[in-house]
Amino acid sequence: MNNPIYMQRNLPVDGLQMVRASVIREGTINEEARSIDAVIATEEAVLAWDVNRWEPVLEILRMDGVSFPSQVPLLDTHDRSSIRNQIGSTRNIRVEGTQLVGTNFYADDTELGKHAWALVKGRHLTDNSIGYQVTAHQTLEPGESAMVNGRAYTAPANRALRVATAWVVRENSNCPIGADATAKMRAAINPQQNPKGDQIMINEEHQADSLAQEETGTRAAVNEPVQPAIDPAVLAAARNVAQAEYRAAVEAERQRSAAIRTAAEGLEIPTATVERCIAEGMDVTRAQAEFLTHVRTSRPSGINVMVNQSQSVSARHLEASLLLRSGMSEDVAVKSLGGQDAAQTVDVAGRTLRKISMLDMFRMAIQLEGRQAPADRDECIRAGFSTGSLSVMLGNAANKMVMKGFNDAPETWRNWCSIHSVSDFKSTPVVRLNALGQLEKLGNGGEVKYLSRSEESANLKADTYAANFGITRQDVVNDDLSLFSRIMPTLGRKASQRVSKLVYTVLLANKMSNGSTDMFSATAHTTAASSTDYIVNYESLSLSYEHLATALSYFRKFRDQAGEPVDLEPAFLIVPPELESTARELTESEVMIVTALGATSAAAKAGQRNGVYRGLKTVVESRLSNALYTGYSASGWYLAANPADCDNIGVCFLNGAQGPILEQFSAGPDRDGIVWRALEDVGAAAIDFYMFKG
Repeated sequence: MNNPIYMQRNLPVDGLQMVRASVIREGTINEEARSIDAVIATEEAVLAWDVNRWEPVLEILRMDGVSFPSQVPLLDTHDRSSIRNQIGSTRNIRVEGTQLVGTNFYADDTELGKHAWALVKGRHLTDNSIGYQVTAHQTLEPGESAMVNGRAYTAPANRALRVATAWVVRENSNCPIGADATAKMRAAINPQQNPKGDQIMINEEHQADSLAQEETGTRAAVNEPVQPAIDPAVLAAARNVAQAEYRAAVEAERQRSAAIRTAAEGLEIPTATVERCIAEGMDVTRAQAEFLTHVRTSRPSGINVMVNQSQSVSARHLEASLLLRSGMSEDVAVKSLGGQDAAQTVDVAGRTLRKISMLDMFRMAIQLEGRQAPADRDECIRAGFSTGSLSVMLGNAANKMVMKGFNDAPETWRNWCSIHSVSDFKSTPVVRLNALGQLEKLGNGGEVKYLSRSEESANLKADTYAANFGITRQDVVNDDLSLFSRIMPTLGRKASQRVSKLVYTVLLANKMSNGSTDMFSATAHTTAASSTDYIVNYESLSLSYEHLATALSYFRKFRDQAGEPVDLEPAFLIVPPELESTARELTESEVMIVTALGATSAAAKAGQRNGVYRGLKTVVESRLSNALYTGYSASGWYLAANPADCDNIGVCFLNGAQGPILEQFSAGPDRDGIVWRALEDVGAAAIDFYMFKG
């Protein structure tokens, strides 16, 4: 009964979220602060989904059991897949009787925040809905009465009643429609009260029943219509599956919590920080980053060190020096370092620190923490590795060099692939809805009909790719900066190449995300009612003027299951290096430079107008003809639409973080050094099959 459950509605990734709606308080608007009070939740009974029972139950949130942080994010309709969906924050959360109240503050530097604030001021947007985690509850079976924490409750005859005695607020959202009938704007609230001052949790149509039970001190839930009967065997089977999934989720949560606590051992991390990482649903990787931030910020901030009679330097100067010594130009170093003083810092580092050795850098890092640097070289290196200044400096420089390598690497897939953000490592469905039918003319008072749809979907899943590397005592003695000048950028480039490898492996494999359906096959994509293909037949065509013209015609004739055009325009011609010259002749020249291979028409002769070049961009990718890739070909080519119009192949990143994440650790008691772990959370899968393969 006390297993924690975290649920959020409207999020297909985690499907288990609990939300409860409320409404903004109209009379509390503050123009200057861009804020307004809102009733976040009440003790009204609201329908919620019970994963243990695999059925809806009525739920009451006890206000004497709520806990909340000083601030929670204010989101757009519970969409926490990206920070772009955050419209502000909810602060000053407090309990007022049977209501939970907070103040919504709207961001003034984002379009979404400005839009939401305009709707609030115009009284168009009134509803809130919180996401919360129930940590303790008691469930009453249908018709059962019981005392829960000193209050009497009775469940309706046809619905179980769950009383949450401990729960935590996780986030708040603005949304168009709310569900909690009594959580309204302050000006609209007129709660009925019984002699004890308790709010009556009823709807008007059930007021008589609730008042009758109130005389005996009970709190009535809504009497709902009797639900249709369900086959007990079917219900039992569904419950067994749901309970097994729930037990697996609970075990995964237990393991996650244990792993985070283990990661904090020996680092002197406050218990409150550890428990916050667990409560906020962080994975071990993110929790370790939080722990590292705490360790860094808790170290002495340091002092400046004099390098000559007139110039002192800080850890920031050392970091700039490291970037310059690693081969980064001054202009790039200024942009990478960031901040108002970046140019001056890089200038000082270039004039005074460009030629210092790594051992001198270690001595200065020790002095920056107010300590005397040991005269012995080995002791100095050992002491330097233990300083917070050095670990921060090396970590920052390493991350900048890695990201430089990642951003500088060519990524041809970005032209034609769609990019998605996922919140965990589970398979995430990306639904491809083929709407069937047309918008029909609506007469006066006529009924608007629904379009039918086919439930075609693909699954995206992120996996973690990682590698360890480090800097050791031997590197310092050798004054070897190759770690930053060569290895770090190469690591970033390798991370970029990993994404490219995933994408082109999927493309050449010619399989949809289910692993069984071909991506390029007319027979694999047919209507359910007949054998008529709704994908135009593919043909194996060599790349030439006439064949490209044929392919463009095929592409524009792609149809959905109803036989209607999908209206996609070909945007990219994707070729291996062997076809680059031919492809560019076809896509970049207004007239034919040479006679097209295999051409028979006059339009394909040298000097004639090139009728296929407009609108296509050539993308050259060496992996298409690389023998290490299954399905490679030096003659294969592809047409793809703009990813804004068609997903093609989807690339997903965990929490939208594109690029490797660096974690920094001590090399351990057996060796002096610092170890970095590079992590990249990414995945790719074929989502749409509206592409042409030649």
